[in-house]
Amino acid sequence: SFQDIDIYYLYLDGQRILNGQNPYARILDGNMLQNNKYTTVFPAFIELSFLAQKWNLRDFRSWLDFWRWALLLANLGIVSLFFKLFQDLRAPLIGIFAALFWMFNRWTLAVVRTYGIDLIPIFLLLLSLVLLPRRRWLALAIYSLSLAFKQMAIFLAPLYLISIWNSMPACMGIGKRIRRVFLAGLVIASLPLLVSLPMLLWNAKGFYLSILFSA
Repeated sequence: SFQDIDIYYLYLDGQRILNGQNPYARILDGNMLQNNKYTTVFPAFIELSFLAQKWNLRDFRSWLDFWRWALLLANLGIVSLFFKLFQDLRAPLIGIFAALFWMFNRWTLAVVRTYGIDLIPIFLLLLSLVLLPRRRWLALAIYSLSLAFKQMAIFLAPLYLISIWNSMPACMGIGKRIRRVFLAGLVIASLPLLVSLPMLLWNAKGFYLSILFSA
C-alpha cells in the first residue's frame, strides 16, 4: 500500500503546502517521542513535490511516475560516477565491481523498490566528491544541494572544510585561510538555508523541532 513507503508522505507534504498547510507544523501536536511520519528533512524535495502537484500532477500515481524517472536517473548517475572514479584511478575492474555491488546490494534494492529519495542526495554527494580535487567551489555547491534534499551527509562537512584548508598555498596567511574556510562553510550552508527560509518564516518552531527530531 502507499502508506508503506516514505515517498508517499513526501507527496502528502507537497499536498499540504498546496492546501496552505505547513508540513513541519504537525510536530507541534506531538510529544517529540513518537514519530508520526513527521517531516524531518530539509525541504528541497518537498517544495519540488509541491511544484509538481501545482503543475497538475495531483494524483499520487502520476506524481510518482514523474519522480520514478528522476530517481532512476540519479541511480544511473551513481553507477556512472563509480565507473568514472575508478577509470581515473586506472582500475576499471574495480569500477565494474563497485557499480555492480551498488546496484545489487540489499540496501540499494530496498531503496529502489520503495522509491527512496536517498538516491538523489547520494548522487549529488558522489558528484561533489569526484569534483572536489579540481573544482572545489563547484563541489561545495553541489554538496550543499545534496544537504538541501536530505541531511544524510552532514557529518562530511568538516572533511570538505579541511580539503579547502589544505588546498591553500603554505605561504597564505592564517587570516586569509580562516576567511576562505568560513566562506566555504557559508557555501555549504547556503542552499539548505535558502530552501528552508520559507518554512522558517512560516513556522520557525515547527521547522526547528522537526529537524531536531531526526537529530
